[in-house]
Amino acid sequence: MARKKTVLLMTVGTGVGGEEHKKSLAHGIMSSVEHHNPEKIIFFGSDESRDTIFFIEDELNEDYDGYEFIQIDNVDNFKEYFYGIKEKAEEFSDEKVIIDYTSGTKTMSVAAAFTSMVCHNKLVSVVGQREKGTVNKGTESIRTQNIYPVYDELIIEKVKDLFNSNRFEAGKLLLSDIVESSDKELYNQLFDIYYNFDNINYDNALKLFDENFLNKIREKWPVLSNKFSENRSALFNMKTIDVDKVDLGKKPWKNKKYRRRCYYILASLLNNAKRRFNEGKYDDAIARLYRSFELIAQIRLREKYNINTSKVDLDYLKKRGLTDEYLNTLDSCKYDLNDDVKIGLAKAYDLLEKLNDSLGIFYAEHYNEINQCSSFRNKSILAHGLNFQTKENYESFEKLVLDAASILTNDLEKYLNQTKFPNIR
Repeated sequence: MARKKTVLLMTVGTGVGGEEHKKSLAHGIMSSVEHHNPEKIIFFGSDESRDTIFFIEDELNEDYDGYEFIQIDNVDNFKEYFYGIKEKAEEFSDEKVIIDYTSGTKTMSVAAAFTSMVCHNKLVSVVGQREKGTVNKGTESIRTQNIYPVYDELIIEKVKDLFNSNRFEAGKLLLSDIVESSDKELYNQLFDIYYNFDNINYDNALKLFDENFLNKIREKWPVLSNKFSENRSALFNMKTIDVDKVDLGKKPWKNKKYRRRCYYILASLLNNAKRRFNEGKYDDAIARLYRSFELIAQIRLREKYNINTSKVDLDYLKKRGLTDEYLNTLDSCKYDLNDDVKIGLAKAYDLLEKLNDSLGIFYAEHYNEINQCSSFRNKSILAHGLNFQTKENYESFEKLVLDAASILTNDLEKYLNQTKFPNIR
C-alpha cells in the first residue's frame, strides 16, 4: 500500500504489568501506525521504551521501511520532551504531521499535546477498553483530540493584553491565528473601532460601533456595559457635523451639538496624550498636549467671544476696546495683505488676557512654566527640533493643561471619563 504523505510522531511508554501489557501497548501503537499509514514514523521515549517497540519492530521494518527512535531518558522532564517533539514537528512543517500521545508518561503526553497546539498539528490517541492504563487488544480505535479551544483561549488572553495596551494593529494580526473561537469576529470589530478612535477617525469608529455591536459587547462584558455606552455616545458627539443639515448660523457656539463636539474632542485628545505617555511615547504625548492646550484657547474664544482664531475680526476687537497698538500686532500676523488674521497658541492666550478672561490671566500667571513646556514641544524631534522628550517633561506640561481645561469647563471629568478607553478582561 502506498504510504501517505504523513509524518507520525509518537510518544512511547513501557506499560504497567509485565510483558503482556507491553505487547498490548505495542499492539495499540501498531493500530495507530496502520490507521495513518505514514511515510515516516518517529518515536520518543526512554531506553526502557525501546522494549515496547521490540514487539512490533519486525513489522515496522518490513512494512514501513523502518522508523526513528529519539531517546530522552528523563521521562518527567517536560522541557526536553516538548522541545524534542517540537523540533521534529517543525522539521517536517511542509508535510502533514500527526502527533499520537497514546503511550508514555503524563509529562510526555502533555508535551505532545502542547506541541500539537503550538505547531498546529493533528493530535490523536488510541482509545478502547482499558486495563491498568493500557488499551486492551482488539478494542482499539483512533480518536482525534481537538485542542484548538485551549490554543484559542491563550491567543485571546494575549489579544486582551494588546487591546489594553492600545496595540490595536498588533492585536489584529494576532487575531488571525485564532482557529475556532466564535469571538474572533467580535474582537476584530472591537479592534477596528478603537484603532480608528485612537487615530482620531471618529466618523469611521462610529460607523462600526452600531447599536447591534454595542449590545454584543455589553453582553460579552456586562461589567463594562456603561463604559462601552459612554464611548459610543462620545463618538456620536464627536462625529463630523454636516453643515448642510445642521444650521449653525453665524454664531455656531449657539448650537449645543457643535459646542459639545469641541469639548468631547478636547477630552479625547487629552486621553490620547495619556495613552501615548503610558506607552512611553513622550514626544507623541507632548505633541497632543500642545494641541489640547491650543484647543482650550480656541474653544474659549469661540464660545465666549465668537472669535475664530483662523479668521480674527480686528474691527470687532476694536469695538471691544482693544488698542490700535495691540491690533497692529495681530494685523502683522497676516502673510499677505488680503489674508485673514490667524493666531496660534501664544497669541490666542495673549488675546484672552487682553479680554480679561480667566484663562488669559492663568496663562499670564504661569507664563514662565507654560513657555518652558511649550519649548518641550517646539524642540521635539516631532516638531522643530532634534530633542527627545522625557516623562518629567510630559508630567509638568500635563498639569498645566489639565488646570487650564478645568478653568474652561466644570464638566472636564465627565468628558474625560466618557472618552477613556475600557480595559477588557
